[in-house]
Amino acid sequence: MLDAWVAERYLRPFAESWQCYPDVLPCLDALRRLPRGPRLAVLTNGDPGQQRVKGARFGLLEHFEAY
Repeated sequence: MLDAWVAERYLRPFAESWQCYPDVLPCLDALRRLPRGPRLAVLTNGDPGQQRVKGARFGLLEHFEAY
């Protein structure tokens, strides 16, 4: 019962509030165009599944070697 409440009342609104800063994708695109662009990975102390969902939603996954 509590799990359903948390999913409905907290997790859904929380996920709906996620935003990506407008300069993120242009920055990642610019890094990719460099002759010897850096190798990129995402490091987080957040839930890995949740972070991948965020990355997918904002089109970030393809920019990182490890997520």
